[in-house]
Amino acid sequence: MLEKEISFFESHRSEYCKVYAGQFVLVYGDKFLGSFTTEEQAYAF
Repeated sequence: MLEKEISFFESHRSEYCKVYAGQFVLVYGDKFLGSFTTEEQAYAF
């Protein structure tokens, strides 16, 4: 169900952890949609 998103995230994990530490990263398919400071912001997007 989320295999594509999980795979994409895992392949970029180290970059996301460095750049977006403490934030919520939103991924759809094989696309990075953005980072958000709160879960609510990510959900609203």
